[in-house]
Amino acid sequence: MFENILVPLDGSRLAEVALPYAEAFAKDFNSDVTLLHVVDIGEAYDGALGRARELHQQVKAMGTEYLHGIKERLDERGIRARPDIHEGRAAEGIIDYSERHEIGLIIMSTHGQSGNGVVGYGSVADKVLRGSQVPLLLIRAPEGREPFIRRILVPLDGSPLAEEALHYAAEVAERFNAELITLRIIPVAEEAFLSPESYIFLRGLEEEIEASAKEYLEIVTQPLNQKGVRCRNVTLRGYPATQITDYASLQQVDLTIISTHGRSGVGRWAYGSVADKVLRSSGTPVLVIRPREVSEGSANL
Repeated sequence: MFENILVPLDGSRLAEVALPYAEAFAKDFNSDVTLLHVVDIGEAYDGALGRARELHQQVKAMGTEYLHGIKERLDERGIRARPDIHEGRAAEGIIDYSERHEIGLIIMSTHGQSGNGVVGYGSVADKVLRGSQVPLLLIRAPEGREPFIRRILVPLDGSPLAEEALHYAAEVAERFNAELITLRIIPVAEEAFLSPESYIFLRGLEEEIEASAKEYLEIVTQPLNQKGVRCRNVTLRGYPATQITDYASLQQVDLTIISTHGRSGVGRWAYGSVADKVLRSSGTPVLVIRPREVSEGSANL
């Protein structure tokens, strides 16, 4: 599944918080790791055209030396790693490289700063998230904790597209011997705008929806339980993004895995809705999965 892992690095310690996770995934999935440094001369040295070639060679040499240092550290830990330099814009370079080299997983920090203080990885991570078709594991910097994955959270909305995250989550749970928690959020009615009769009706409807949600989670996790994956099914009422991040924090979840498209709320998760809020507010590493097939109408709430 994750035979080839790509770790973009910009020379900063903030970007390097992705490395412990790359090491953990490489060990459990027996993966090869590519350490990628994108050299962007045009952005970093705008106005220095007369010295562009000289600066170009200097930056490439510095990047190569830096990556080889990281490779040596990983080699000592038994990780197969190779350094590579790519020229161009950072985000576009990462996306292009992952597609041309059949990368199975990108692991990168959500925030960072280039060694020369010019390129910020916050914007780069966001662009990679929006443009890449490859599963993307985002680590909030500074993370500062060891990547012990004991609990994995998978929010679901009931759609087959959202369920694609389960495929990845089950594999990760098996490899790390982790508990897999499936979470379904039941929206709540706004009490201030309801008549007593409407309130009673909607409360009854919510109970029906919750019962249906619990049954759904049991159905989708039954095959995983049969394979020996430890599953816990949870339903909560409230606002999806808030409940997801609060639950992950309270339950000390180590990894959240979400699909970028789905039917009810997951449809715009990645860009501007639930997932966007989860990605920006959660202190938990988030693995973002883009479903292989997205129907035209599935990206709407």
